Amino acid sequence: MLADDILKKLTFGVKKPVKGKKVVDAKKAAEKELRLRIVPDDVKRVLREEVTEEKKTMEEEEESDSDNDSFTILTGSKLTTEVDEKKKAKRKRRAGGNTAEHRQMMIARLRRVNRMFSWGDDIPEPIIDWTDLPEMLERIRSNLSASGIVDPSPIQMQAIPMMMRRRNVLASAPTGSGKTLAFSLPLILDVLKYRSTAAATDEVAPAAAAPAPPKKKKAKLGGSAKEQQKIKDQPEVGGQKDRVLAIVLEPTRELAKQTYRQILKFAEGVDVTCALLEEGEKMEERSDIIVSTPNRLVHRLAAGKMDLTALRWLVVDESDRLFDNTEGDEKCFRNQLAAIYKACDASKEVRRAFFSATFSYEVEEWCKENLQNVAMLCIGDRNSSSTSVSQQLVFTGSEQGKIVALRDLLFTKFEPPAIVFVQSKERARQLMAAISGWATNVPTTLITSEKTAEQREAALQAFRAGRAWVLVCTEIMGRGLDLPAVNLIVNFDLPASIVSYIHRVGRTGRGGRSGRAITYFTEHDMAMVRPIANVISQAGFEVPPYTLLLKAPSKKDKKRALKHAPRRNHVAFLQKSRGQKFGLKRREGGEKKEKERKDGDKGEKKEKRIKK
Repeated sequence: MLADDILKKLTFGVKKPVKGKKVVDAKKAAEKELRLRIVPDDVKRVLREEVTEEKKTMEEEEESDSDNDSFTILTGSKLTTEVDEKKKAKRKRRAGGNTAEHRQMMIARLRRVNRMFSWGDDIPEPIIDWTDLPEMLERIRSNLSASGIVDPSPIQMQAIPMMMRRRNVLASAPTGSGKTLAFSLPLILDVLKYRSTAAATDEVAPAAAAPAPPKKKKAKLGGSAKEQQKIKDQPEVGGQKDRVLAIVLEPTRELAKQTYRQILKFAEGVDVTCALLEEGEKMEERSDIIVSTPNRLVHRLAAGKMDLTALRWLVVDESDRLFDNTEGDEKCFRNQLAAIYKACDASKEVRRAFFSATFSYEVEEWCKENLQNVAMLCIGDRNSSSTSVSQQLVFTGSEQGKIVALRDLLFTKFEPPAIVFVQSKERARQLMAAISGWATNVPTTLITSEKTAEQREAALQAFRAGRAWVLVCTEIMGRGLDLPAVNLIVNFDLPASIVSYIHRVGRTGRGGRSGRAITYFTEHDMAMVRPIANVISQAGFEVPPYTLLLKAPSKKDKKRALKHAPRRNHVAFLQKSRGQKFGLKRREGGEKKEKERKDGDKGEKKEKRIKK
């Protein structure tokens, strides 16, 4: 094992304390390296050169000479040793230094400068250009160029060769570093390779020899339960069951739509079909790649409308979110993923790939226990926030203080577009009403789980087109969505975890751009603010010193924060369609009526005592 590999394993995940602006600038430069590849000229030269027959002959001569030297009279003497070393050095210079050992040193250097941390058995060499992929088509390369993608990013340099070797993969990289292409391109190339292999097989076995398909008959009810299940499991004729080659799982509908559009863009003009599973919409007869949320796919599988016997890939994007089990049994992503994982066992050729911006220890341990021949990859520091985003932690005292701070921000230092995150849909409605009340010149839109798919899509389109400057939303928009123009992130409510904070902040500063993130906290957040303060401080930004000295929350507190959002005072009141007001004033009115009722009861009891 090389010394660089040993040092890499020993120091993986270690974060050094940062002080001063120079260190912050250096970390920002390093952060950009995670999104843009770095290939030193000497490394590129060595990796591009092939070991010629002449160089191989020189290496063989070197080995032969070393064997012959063992029979000389002066073997082991100082003179003989010096002569041998000079011969070896001369031969290495003549060979250009491109021995197998030297090549491995250059590969280790390439990984080091691009901050690639990989472990597992037989990790393939990273690519440095699209030409390094023999399966790459010119049409796909032109599609990438049309999307502004000329060279692979660090995550793509290493993850694509891993998947092309058909390895089970667990990969993590910062937000905006190109994870979607890192798994989409191998899926497209693998489907094309599978199609060409199947076509060659069909040529060997003529179609005339194949028996004619039986006529489709309507299955009759009756018979044993075993026979009914057997009939149900048989593939239906005429495309009734979709034979799928790859499945991509996304945690939200918005992220699924975005990934679906990206795959269509990358695969334009090639023989690969992709479908998005949506409620009430029919799929094409042949869909090679399926993009879906876990819940929608579980329903499709339960209906028996999908054939997974030829499945080759199951890709889980935002894997740490899909391993979450804090939403109850019915909506638990973990239970849905377990059902999908079991259904994928119908194929003997299936491989799994897990991608995320955060490297969850839970997902890592699960992959080690359940996947064979897994290759793991992490780009940059483990579970760290983006240093290309200027981050602030602001104490506001109370909920009303948040409103004052947000109003001042929108009126004085506002650079649209901006995303404002809150902890619940009720809070989102309240904040939307508040902003609409005192910032009429700032167009604002809202996205929560209550909105229909059409309403969410309309809000996103308005935000992307610039018709809306502020997007108020819940955690549903905190992951994966590529909104490259976002300049500002406001965590109006403190995130429930470090992972949530990293994903929220990752909505800005994408693709090498800079951004800004502000996080508000109040007196009620003191028990949970220290982990967030640590992440911001480790990224090189100043935080209130006392936040780093607060007591760290226990595991029990962290789980409670994930399951149940903290209770907070209302920030505004809303108007119902019938004119009934609710919110802060409704609660105050309810308390007043309750007090009057109790006072009335006391008066009646007093009168009864007087009468007695």
